[in-house]
Amino acid sequence: MATHEFGLKRRQMLRKKHNGTAVHYIARKYRRARFQINDAKQVVEQFFLEDINSRASAGKRETITRNKDKKHKRYLNDTIKNLHKKFCAEKGIISYSAFRKFKPFWVVESVERDTCACKKCESIKLKVRALHRLGELCTQDPSVLLSQIRCSVNSQSCMYNECKLCRNKHVVFTDSVASGVESTWFQWISKTDKRIRKQANGSEKTFNVHIVVKERIAGTVESLKDTLQSDLMSYSVHAYNIVHQYKELKCLKEKLKANECVVLIDFSENYATKYATEIQSVHFGASRNQVTLHTGVYYTADDRRSFCTISDNTRHDPAAIWAHMRPVLSVLKNRDCINTIHFISDSPSTQYRSVKNLYLMRKMIHLEYKFAYATWNFTEASHGKGPADGVGALVKSTADRLVNMGTDILNAAALLNALSGKIAVDMFHISDDDILEADKVIAADELQTLKLPGLMKVHQVQSSVAEPYMEHRVLSCFCQQSCSCLEPIKCWENILPVAANRESSVTQATTTKHKKCSKKRSKMQRCAASTSCNLRASSKKKSTTSAYVKPRPLSSRPARPRQPTWLMRYKAGRAHDTTTFAFSETEKIPQSSAKTPDVLGEGCMMSDTTPPAQECIPPACVLDATAVGKYCIVTYDGKPYPGRILSFDENDVEVDCMHSVPNRFELASNVFYWPKPIKDICFYSSENVVALIPEPCQVSDRGRASRHFCVDASIWEEMKQRFQ
Repeated sequence: MATHEFGLKRRQMLRKKHNGTAVHYIARKYRRARFQINDAKQVVEQFFLEDINSRASAGKRETITRNKDKKHKRYLNDTIKNLHKKFCAEKGIISYSAFRKFKPFWVVESVERDTCACKKCESIKLKVRALHRLGELCTQDPSVLLSQIRCSVNSQSCMYNECKLCRNKHVVFTDSVASGVESTWFQWISKTDKRIRKQANGSEKTFNVHIVVKERIAGTVESLKDTLQSDLMSYSVHAYNIVHQYKELKCLKEKLKANECVVLIDFSENYATKYATEIQSVHFGASRNQVTLHTGVYYTADDRRSFCTISDNTRHDPAAIWAHMRPVLSVLKNRDCINTIHFISDSPSTQYRSVKNLYLMRKMIHLEYKFAYATWNFTEASHGKGPADGVGALVKSTADRLVNMGTDILNAAALLNALSGKIAVDMFHISDDDILEADKVIAADELQTLKLPGLMKVHQVQSSVAEPYMEHRVLSCFCQQSCSCLEPIKCWENILPVAANRESSVTQATTTKHKKCSKKRSKMQRCAASTSCNLRASSKKKSTTSAYVKPRPLSSRPARPRQPTWLMRYKAGRAHDTTTFAFSETEKIPQSSAKTPDVLGEGCMMSDTTPPAQECIPPACVLDATAVGKYCIVTYDGKPYPGRILSFDENDVEVDCMHSVPNRFELASNVFYWPKPIKDICFYSSENVVALIPEPCQVSDRGRASRHFCVDASIWEEMKQRFQ
């Protein structure tokens, strides 16, 4: 009786009785769940089906059936325990058992090998696992390491290594292994392999092939730690871009307006034609043809449709992309209310992420289909799985089932006839003439003049019929049409005019005002938009009399660094000097011969043509064409930094700056290093450039000191006297 009613054994009750203590029955309290049962199930299902938490399967046989309900599998991107923690932090508290119970049955953990893994993510995981095996780390998850060295993994400035509080943080190791101990770890690398083929006459033919292998790397534990520290810097940018793009694209689809449409596209793996019954010889040679499948889904405010365009032509280049897109755009154009198109795709450089594709977007969207506004959004590299892959798997699995039932599928036309009416996917046939017609739209002479530096780091390109230019930015933003968030950069001005369509454009596209957003453009984004690589290459090949390199437009540049008041007063006080400041005696010139900013001269000088001291405006800096590629000293927050000049115009200079060694910056400490992998490239006012200097010298050629550099001692002494 006692055991049944109170949960106590008789022996325990007798012990309490002899001790003189009474036995009290306390009813168990149950905590009320925060979710109603129906709402919790729906919220959990939507959470599991988000692209950031699970990915669609692309295989035609990757299906699962439960109670005669057949679904294509979705594979989890993380463990269920980690997803449960994420759900409780974002949505609300729910028990782990209920979280597993409400999981959709077609969302499963991957039990097969992953053949679409990201090279950058896998490489960092291999290094973390190697250090965990040695006992240097307490975790095998790189995201845990990011949370340790960043203030917030949701902050752009922190993840882009710009936060002053966490930019110098490093992973803390246990140091359980002595320094100098040899170790091995795996790493994915691309290399060229030499192969030998024996000919029929007995001779050997040597040729090279490009391969990607997982190779065992040997080195010390210290070198492995240094490699992990540097890789985490670029991996933090990669991880932030993945989450940001998924969130922005999800928000776009949820908040679509009546005049907007989202088109998500991707090329599926080519479908191999087949007979219902084949002889053995069909398997060999070129008897089996291939059919191109271009799949996708378009979303409107009140509708969602899947589509698939098929063709016997196996081209996947930009001309073929727009030939496949034409029937879909014709359907959308028939809807009078739609005038804005948002494209979403993955990032292959030979297909969607190319200059030719963006050129055709500008031509086709505005000139042929008369849409007023369009954007092209790229997912982060190697993280572009989405609904389009599921459409391709459905088409191929249905075709295989029809073949097993006795239908021969020999070409694209037979595939279209076999699938018509069998699946809820809009099917279109693309002929060779359609692709050749798209080729005619391309003007070769016009295309050769178009360049877009840093395209591989761009995630959004936008085009408006009301503007004679296109804009691009590093990350996507949809807070407002043609918004100024993340400081979009103009490109291809007056090269692709669409003046013929401006009069017919929607009034909203021309009257929309740019609103400021709380999102700030980072140094990493300025680096992606700059033309530093081209400038450095051109400065080596061209002569010193080459023309100016056109700098970035003023409207797209970041704000100039503000100078401290004491420095402005100091410069204003020197405006009355009789000589111009320079580091060497040969650069000193009398006041009467000082050059004006409109005349190019040698070195970096402070002219005597400055305004009166009360205006507190520093004197101008005179540079010539030979300054590109040379080293200089710039001031930022009243401190001097060496750097290399990349480009300049009348008022601004683009400089790749060095950083001071952490915790050692003093004017007496002349030690600097080049930041990696994120370069500190920024536009400075010519007033902030103090002088041209020789190339900084390497402190040592051994150990960590080999990455440190110092400025010439006499120059640095001059700097100390000036700024102290």
